[in-house]
Amino acid sequence: MAEQGLEAWSRDMIEKRFAPWQTSDEQRDWFDRAQLASDGDTILQLADVLVGLDFTEQLLDINCPVLLMHPDSSPFIPLEIPVQLKSGLPDAELMVIPGARHGIVLSHAHQCAGAVADFIRRREIS
Repeated sequence: MAEQGLEAWSRDMIEKRFAPWQTSDEQRDWFDRAQLASDGDTILQLADVLVGLDFTEQLLDINCPVLLMHPDSSPFIPLEIPVQLKSGLPDAELMVIPGARHGIVLSHAHQCAGAVADFIRRREIS
């Protein structure tokens, strides 16, 4: 982003997050506007923080059921990461969304919401 500018970065991120056939033009335009309204320096600082985080030791402290959702085609986070994360949690399920890129909460919102509702029903979480 520092080299190419915020607008070029935003277009690149949209392409990496969403396959064109999985989101509408309106959804991608909304996401682009939201990204462009962000401060570039803050985005870069946040990225540095996220890359350096390691919560491995804290995983065993999580004692509630966990549903992990991950796309099989994220250009940012390989599938091995949520697989490892699941193995470190005492009670976790992993739902892999085939053919999806990184932005599943937008591109696969209905599927994600249905999975959460099903998870809550099966676990009788209230």
